[in-house]
Amino acid sequence: MPDDQNLNSVGLAVQFGEFRALLTGDSETEETEGWLAQERADLRGPFQLYKSIHHGASNGDSAAWLANVRPENVVISVGENSYGHPTSQALRLYRQTGARVYRTDRHGTVTFEGRADGTYTADTER
Repeated sequence: MPDDQNLNSVGLAVQFGEFRALLTGDSETEETEGWLAQERADLRGPFQLYKSIHHGASNGDSAAWLANVRPENVVISVGENSYGHPTSQALRLYRQTGARVYRTDRHGTVTFEGRADGTYTADTER
């Protein structure tokens, strides 16, 4: 494994009945390309909840990765920063998937309650 913390991020795919969530940490394009090459069934969507990779950075999500994940909702964990996160490139990719986008810098805490039948509720702090 490389020394870069982002490249060593822990990802977590959670399934509760038909409800699925994918939390990918600060992974970058290199990881998603590797996961796609492995053709992992556990990472094929749809996912009702997807936490954006690396705060919506330009070196995170790609069209190919999002086509595989097929998110219904994207949560971008982001606050005021000097990196420009989330990038316009990432926001454009999320819009192209048709997913609803939640941003913690605008919506505050975002909470999903998933049910075994695949339905869910989403609540925001503001």
